[in-house]
This record gives sequence, structure tokens and C-alpha cells, in this order.
Amino acid sequence: AGTIYGNGIYLAECSSKSDEYASDDKNGSKELFCLLLCRVTLGEVLHITDGGDDVHPRIKAGIETHAYDSVLGDCQVLVGTYREFVVYKEDQVYPAYILIYERE
Repeated sequence: AGTIYGNGIYLAECSSKSDEYASDDKNGSKELFCLLLCRVTLGEVLHITDGGDDVHPRIKAGIETHAYDSVLGDCQVLVGTYREFVVYKEDQVYPAYILIYERE
């Protein structure tokens, strides 16, 4: 997985985005996949429509000064794909459900 918005916990609002990172269990069922459905506290969100190394200093400054608590990487605007939410503290994420599914 990439780090377009720096090292953090990347989350998606669309399950098909998360499915891009899912792989089957090589030691168990070959056709079952897992998805975590999480509750997330975003707090103040830094909305970014670009990405890469150029945005890292802006994100770092925003998080370190506590001006922002998370990042909305708007890849929908950037390249026409999914929006990504990134938090930088583990206690902002609560895994509420584990979903096991099959692809059709």
C-alpha cells in the first residue's frame, strides 16, 4: 500500500476501495475475504486534492500543531477515484465489525 498522504491509517468510505487491498487466506479458504468496518473520529479534517511528497510537509505541520486531526485525500478530484481518509493516531479508529465475504 502506498503512503500518498504519509504514514497513517488509511480508510475508505466505499467498500470496493477496501476490497482492492483484500487477499484470500492462502492457508484456509481461497475465496473468502475480510473487511473491517470501523468507527472513526476524524476531528478537524485537512481536505487535500493533491498528493505525494509535496503535501507531506503541509500534513505534518497541520497534525503536529493540532490544527488538524486527519486528512481527506480527495482522489475523486485528483484522479477520479475514491476518497481516502487518513488518521495518524490509533485511538481514532475503533474496529466495530469484521465482515467475511465472497467476491462474485
